[in-house]
Amino acid sequence: MKKDTDLKLDVDTIELDISFKNRASKSEPTNFVTDYRIKISAYDVEEDIEFEIGEADVKLIRVEEMNCRDMDIIYMVDGISQKIYDIYMSLIDKNGEYVNAIKKAGITRFENILYVDDICLNPEYDEKGLEKLILSTVVEAICTCRNGMIIICLPDTDKDDQEACLAAREYYKSWVSFGFKPVCKNSSVLFMRIDSIARPFELLND
Repeated sequence: MKKDTDLKLDVDTIELDISFKNRASKSEPTNFVTDYRIKISAYDVEEDIEFEIGEADVKLIRVEEMNCRDMDIIYMVDGISQKIYDIYMSLIDKNGEYVNAIKKAGITRFENILYVDDICLNPEYDEKGLEKLILSTVVEAICTCRNGMIIICLPDTDKDDQEACLAAREYYKSWVSFGFKPVCKNSSVLFMRIDSIARPFELLND
């Protein structure tokens, strides 16, 4: 029998089981945020077996649906969580505009933000460089608009924990190799344009 790690993983074999919670409530900012909990698996047609690969947690902040004349974006992210607020504030300068790296990428403050909270792969799939493939599959599944950016925040580490620091550096290098860029020098927040990782809709329909 074929081992799960022998299965060729691509956009055709990866399957997503997506559950989501639209955070609509009386608190207006959360109306524009959807939490996605995603179980990732792969299906081997020849063996008729499904293999579990891992899970992902992402939040889609639908900035494009806001009426920004009536609601400030900072007020919106502040209503989501302190963590999201802190991350978003690292993206903007003292004038309330995106930092130069983001502006140079052609991203405006009125485009959607996909925040990747976590991608956790099972041990047999970890360290195989599958994160970009899985992320692109997730993005194509949930982002109905290709405008905006993906945000990933590197985990905090204890400087005295050499093993954790080494793991954090490797994690950083892997995402940079996928095309993510730090929002500024020495920043733990990385970004990428959504349309640089997700295929255009016309290709999905071929």
